[in-house]
Amino acid sequence: MRVISGLARGVRLNSPAEGTRPTSDRVKESLFSMIHANMEDAIVLDFFAGSGALGIEALSRGAQTCDFVENDRRALSVLKENVKKCRLEGACYHALDALKYLERCKKNYDVIFMDPPYARGGQDDLVALLLEGSMLREILDKEGLLIIEIPSELASPLWGKGSLIDRRDYGGSSLCFYR
Repeated sequence: MRVISGLARGVRLNSPAEGTRPTSDRVKESLFSMIHANMEDAIVLDFFAGSGALGIEALSRGAQTCDFVENDRRALSVLKENVKKCRLEGACYHALDALKYLERCKKNYDVIFMDPPYARGGQDDLVALLLEGSMLREILDKEGLLIIEIPSELASPLWGKGSLIDRRDYGGSSLCFYR
């Protein structure tokens, strides 16, 4: 796993030993080729950050800031090492559960990455819980983009008043894009 482009291009990222499933370089490269115009000076949120690969890629490509939300302290430690290794600025770390972060968040984001754990019993319930209500909608800019990575065998989650604008399948993973 590496940074694909930008200031930290080519830097190899470490992955937490267990409990995370990093987004593959192929999926990450496709994702960022689709949203590259959204990255310049963007305010980014990386939910379930794991190794930080998505947020780090965003910072490397010109995002102004990225809030990394990860409740596993071991993964958060690896994530911080990865950001340091990449020599990127604008990272902010939150050792919180995603729902708790949403309850406390007062920011507004241009891009939100949501990559919840697969196959932990109720993963789709977790996504549904995050998408219900207005908390997530309130922190996403009116022109912002929410990108959710899910197992490809699942249907795209519904998001109240948010619109599914695209879905891309890559082997066992799918990316769902919402506005």
